[in-house]
Amino acid sequence: MSARRCRPSVHGAIAGGSTSGGAAALASGQIDIALGTDTGGSLRIPAAFCGVAGMKPTAATIPAQGAAALSHTLDSVGAMARDVATLRRAQEALATPAMQPVAQAAPLHRLIVPESFGMTELDPEVARAFEACLAILADLGFGIERRDPGFLADYTRLPIWQFAAVESRVHHAGPYETSPDLIDPRVRARMGRADEVDAVTYAKSLAQRASIAAQAHDELGEAGIVLPTVAILPPQLSAFDDPAAFDRLNLLALRNTSLANVIDGCSISLPIKATPGAGLMLTAPGFRDAALLDAAERIAPRL
Repeated sequence: MSARRCRPSVHGAIAGGSTSGGAAALASGQIDIALGTDTGGSLRIPAAFCGVAGMKPTAATIPAQGAAALSHTLDSVGAMARDVATLRRAQEALATPAMQPVAQAAPLHRLIVPESFGMTELDPEVARAFEACLAILADLGFGIERRDPGFLADYTRLPIWQFAAVESRVHHAGPYETSPDLIDPRVRARMGRADEVDAVTYAKSLAQRASIAAQAHDELGEAGIVLPTVAILPPQLSAFDDPAAFDRLNLLALRNTSLANVIDGCSISLPIKATPGAGLMLTAPGFRDAALLDAAERIAPRL
């Protein structure tokens, strides 16, 4: 693809999460690779909204030294690119070789579409695009299963917001305590929610998260999960003038992507060319990064 022909997907809309600058620069052809962190979708959401590929790798595979932490429990360092081959080279250059176990070798042939998670409140265009993608996956030989993995029941009851709220206060205590007025009010409010959580409650959430991650690894095995990256198309900037609209859209944007961070897995968003701003997301258990990239390289040219 010529860099001169790449443009952000939807004029006047947001570019995504906290790595959105890199995604927009990629989409406009200014750079070839963007680096960033993904705590709940900050690589994959802007990748979908800007029409590029973005990956949240297994957290342990890429060192986080030098990156500003948000949540040390959920953060991953990863990359975005306009095509999967370039993204793969970036991921391999960043990864620690010792963290690439043999378990990655098994191909990713089966993909699960959850029936009661991630598929509600879809924009009609996103729903149509996703169903068209499933037909392409089936044509490529992937087995598509529509069912709910058992671990999702526990996952949907986990208060995921606690991790970033509590841990951001650990890593950014100075600015929060001494210069709160310099922090965006919406960010400050999220950080402030840490005061709602006592030590025992937070320890329980950490234990629940570890249990869910172990369940997901065992239940999925060599299978993966396929979902729309984001339930909605990129909202216009004006949509966020209303605080209530911001809260609703923010939660909806993060809903599908956060799953991979909680289960300590790997996840990639691929652009759906026929529907600008929409992405197809494949998620696999931890250390299945190579298999995930293999599948993405087969799928991306057909989307």
